[in-house]
Amino acid sequence: MTVVAACAAVAINCPSNASNEMRVDQQYPAAEIEVAMDIALDSLASEADGSGTYADVALNMMPNAPRGGDSDGDGYTAGSGAGDDCNDADPLIHPGAAETCANIAVDNDCDGVTSADEASDSVGYYTDADGDSYGASSASPQNSCSAVAGKVTNNTDCNDGRATAYPGAPELCNGLDDNCNGLIDDSVTTFRFYRDDDGDSFGDPFVSLSNCTGAVPDGFVTDRTDCDDTALLYADVDGDGVGSGPFTACGVASNNDNCPTTANANQANCDSDAQG
Repeated sequence: MTVVAACAAVAINCPSNASNEMRVDQQYPAAEIEVAMDIALDSLASEADGSGTYADVALNMMPNAPRGGDSDGDGYTAGSGAGDDCNDADPLIHPGAAETCANIAVDNDCDGVTSADEASDSVGYYTDADGDSYGASSASPQNSCSAVAGKVTNNTDCNDGRATAYPGAPELCNGLDDNCNGLIDDSVTTFRFYRDDDGDSFGDPFVSLSNCTGAVPDGFVTDRTDCDDTALLYADVDGDGVGSGPFTACGVASNNDNCPTTANANQANCDSDAQG
């Protein structure tokens, strides 16, 4: 085989037959020159297609030149491997390209996946089991490029099993958090009641509870004036330290005043009835 002296030329004409295929490991006339060239520009390392031409794909006679090309000019070489351009006819398709809902059926980023999960403009949808237009706060989103039946785009429902419970719902007197603010039976009319430990119908102002039903709990009253909720107290009208009469909210513990309207601390016979 005869080779012209200029080894750096872009193309070298050789006999067009398989037996005379040019070999890059031949030495002529001296040291071997390593180049990556493909005769038919078809990315084949060995050539016997009868074209008679052995060309350097990159036209630069560089060792280890990459096979394939970048037809669409997007900066990525055509191929099917990781990091390759999976569609070298479209500059918008290449590794790292944006995935959008407009062309969700196309693998724009060449990762082998076409899913709404990759679309930058897809929307997360959450299960709305009770149909109140609020999705369950515990639900995981389903990314989609279109509306999903039975799902909504928010997850703010604190109780997706009751249609009357959702953010901003009217608070009801039911022992539940209807408006999803973390409080129970707030924003409704409530009634307060006070503990009555001594049973005198006067309540302790410092111990109370409330409800929205108005039902008086056992051991509680609506009054809050008891001075001592641990003892029954009686009125001491004459101020002698001894009381009498019915229970009172504030008074004395004894109720044996023989002269309720006359001061008689020693309980002497104040009314001359022979009784002290």
